[in-house]
Amino acid sequence: MNNVARIYRAEILRAVLGDKVSESKVANIDRLNQIAEHLVDCEDAKKILRSKGYGAAGMTFVELARSLPENVRGMLRDLFRRQRRAPSMPATGQPMERGEIHDIWSAR
Repeated sequence: MNNVARIYRAEILRAVLGDKVSESKVANIDRLNQIAEHLVDCEDAKKILRSKGYGAAGMTFVELARSLPENVRGMLRDLFRRQRRAPSMPATGQPMERGEIHDIWSAR
Protein backbone atom coordinates (compact mmCIF):
# COMPACT_ATOMS: atom_id res chain seq x y z
CA MET A 1 0.00 0.00 0.00
CA ASN A 2 1.42 3.37 -1.01
CA ASN A 3 1.16 6.68 0.84
CA VAL A 4 -1.79 7.95 -1.18
CA ALA A 5 -3.77 4.79 -0.36
CA ARG A 6 -2.92 5.30 3.32
CA ILE A 7 -4.29 8.85 3.10
CA TYR A 8 -7.53 7.56 1.54
CA ARG A 9 -7.79 4.89 4.25
CA ALA A 10 -7.33 7.51 6.97
CA GLU A 11 -9.96 9.77 5.36
CA ILE A 12 -12.45 6.89 5.20
CA LEU A 13 -11.79 6.00 8.84
CA ARG A 14 -12.27 9.63 9.94
CA ALA A 15 -15.46 9.93 7.91
CA VAL A 16 -16.92 6.80 9.50
CA LEU A 17 -15.47 6.82 13.01
CA GLY A 18 -14.90 10.54 13.58
CA ASP A 19 -11.74 12.19 14.86
CA LYS A 20 -10.97 9.40 17.35
CA VAL A 21 -9.69 6.99 14.70
CA SER A 22 -8.79 3.51 15.85
CA GLU A 23 -8.05 0.77 13.33
CA SER A 24 -8.97 -1.79 15.99
CA LYS A 25 -12.63 -0.79 15.47
CA VAL A 26 -12.47 -1.78 11.77
CA ALA A 27 -14.11 -5.15 11.13
CA ASN A 28 -12.12 -5.90 7.94
CA ILE A 29 -8.95 -3.81 7.54
CA ASP A 30 -7.92 -5.80 4.43
CA ARG A 31 -11.13 -4.79 2.64
CA LEU A 32 -10.64 -1.16 3.69
CA ASN A 33 -7.12 -1.29 2.23
CA GLN A 34 -8.51 -2.72 -1.04
CA ILE A 35 -11.03 0.12 -1.28
CA ALA A 36 -8.32 2.72 -0.65
CA GLU A 37 -6.06 1.15 -3.30
CA HIS A 38 -8.97 1.07 -5.76
CA LEU A 39 -9.47 4.82 -5.25
CA VAL A 40 -5.77 5.39 -5.98
CA ASP A 41 -6.04 3.30 -9.18
CA CYS A 42 -9.02 5.37 -10.33
CA GLU A 43 -7.17 8.63 -9.68
CA ASP A 44 -4.09 7.35 -11.53
CA ALA A 45 -6.17 6.21 -14.50
CA LYS A 46 -7.90 9.59 -14.62
CA LYS A 47 -4.55 11.43 -14.60
CA ILE A 48 -3.20 9.20 -17.38
CA LEU A 49 -6.26 9.73 -19.58
CA ARG A 50 -6.25 13.49 -18.97
CA SER A 51 -2.54 13.70 -19.83
CA LYS A 52 -3.32 11.93 -23.13
CA GLY A 53 -5.84 14.63 -23.96
CA TYR A 54 -9.11 12.89 -23.13
CA GLY A 55 -11.93 14.57 -21.23
CA ALA A 56 -12.00 18.05 -19.74
CA ALA A 57 -10.97 19.57 -16.44
CA GLY A 58 -13.44 18.88 -13.65
CA MET A 59 -14.92 15.73 -15.20
CA THR A 60 -15.57 12.81 -12.89
CA PHE A 61 -13.84 9.53 -13.70
CA VAL A 62 -17.10 8.07 -15.04
CA GLU A 63 -17.71 11.10 -17.28
CA LEU A 64 -14.15 10.83 -18.55
CA ALA A 65 -14.54 7.12 -19.29
CA ARG A 66 -17.80 7.78 -21.15
CA SER A 67 -16.11 10.43 -23.31
CA LEU A 68 -13.53 7.96 -24.68
CA PRO A 69 -14.00 6.63 -28.21
CA GLU A 70 -16.13 3.50 -28.26
CA ASN A 71 -13.93 1.24 -30.33
CA VAL A 72 -10.34 2.48 -30.33
CA ARG A 73 -8.90 -0.98 -30.92
CA GLY A 74 -11.18 -1.56 -33.93
CA MET A 75 -10.39 1.89 -35.30
CA LEU A 76 -6.65 1.23 -35.06
CA ARG A 77 -7.04 -2.22 -36.63
CA ASP A 78 -8.98 -0.72 -39.54
CA LEU A 79 -6.45 2.09 -39.91
CA PHE A 80 -3.49 -0.27 -40.16
CA ARG A 81 -5.39 -2.65 -42.43
CA ARG A 82 -6.11 0.28 -44.79
CA GLN A 83 -2.47 1.44 -44.65
CA ARG A 84 -1.28 -2.05 -45.63
CA ARG A 85 -3.40 -1.90 -48.78
CA ALA A 86 -2.43 1.67 -49.64
CA PRO A 87 1.21 2.63 -50.04
CA SER A 88 2.56 4.21 -46.88
CA MET A 89 4.81 6.48 -48.92
CA PRO A 90 3.46 8.95 -51.45
CA ALA A 91 4.57 8.65 -55.07
CA THR A 92 7.31 11.20 -54.38
CA GLY A 93 9.04 8.74 -52.05
CA GLN A 94 8.82 11.19 -49.16
CA PRO A 95 7.47 10.14 -45.73
CA MET A 96 3.88 11.07 -44.97
CA GLU A 97 3.28 14.42 -43.33
CA ARG A 98 1.50 14.71 -40.01
CA GLY A 99 -1.59 16.19 -41.69
CA GLU A 100 -1.81 13.22 -44.06
CA ILE A 101 -1.68 10.80 -41.15
CA HIS A 102 -4.40 12.81 -39.40
CA ASP A 103 -6.52 12.65 -42.58
CA ILE A 104 -6.24 8.85 -42.58
CA TRP A 105 -7.30 8.73 -38.92
CA SER A 106 -10.18 11.20 -39.27
CA ALA A 107 -11.50 9.56 -42.46
CA ARG A 108 -12.83 6.77 -40.27
